[in-house]
Amino acid sequence: MKLKELVSVESGLNSREIKGKFAELYSISDFKSDLKSNFKEKTIRSFRKNSSVLHEGDIVMSLQEFKVAIVSSKNDGKIFSQRYIKLIPKDLSKIKVSYLLFLINESVDIKKQINSLLEGSVLKLLKMKNVENIDIQLPSMEYQKQIGKYYQLLKEKEYLTEKKMSILRGLSIEYLNNLNKKGEMNYGRVKK
Repeated sequence: MKLKELVSVESGLNSREIKGKFAELYSISDFKSDLKSNFKEKTIRSFRKNSSVLHEGDIVMSLQEFKVAIVSSKNDGKIFSQRYIKLIPKDLSKIKVSYLLFLINESVDIKKQINSLLEGSVLKLLKMKNVENIDIQLPSMEYQKQIGKYYQLLKEKEYLTEKKMSILRGLSIEYLNNLNKKGEMNYGRVKK
């Protein structure tokens, strides 16, 4: 089955359309933040069509990163450009959102399809029509729930591990800087 049978796909605004808007633009760093830290399905998902505004829980795909993320509350109300497309599930009784994220972000079969659909010689991009025509093999809902739940746990563990490492690095650098200052006060000799 094709992806377009499961979701409606909407493109973001082009640069001319964005100029007249006063809302904040959804950036690459916003997308990366949502990709890393916002992996749980929200019940506040917008099903409004033809809206250039993102809402918490919307599913967004980067046509440059070839990944899918769920929009966080921090990015609610931002407008999105043509670098992104919004995926709007047609029927949640057929596909689990967390499973869809796993498929597009991690599935070897989907990655192969995406690589064969990339266009451009310098900057590789996906076209919206190509995304719509990605072949999806859809297992039972129970199987989707199991895979989706495990994928959410994996993403949460990755996020917490990365956060822990960032804190540990900050503390270690602070300790080394303090140690360096003490060594300088003792005329360059660092005590052991």
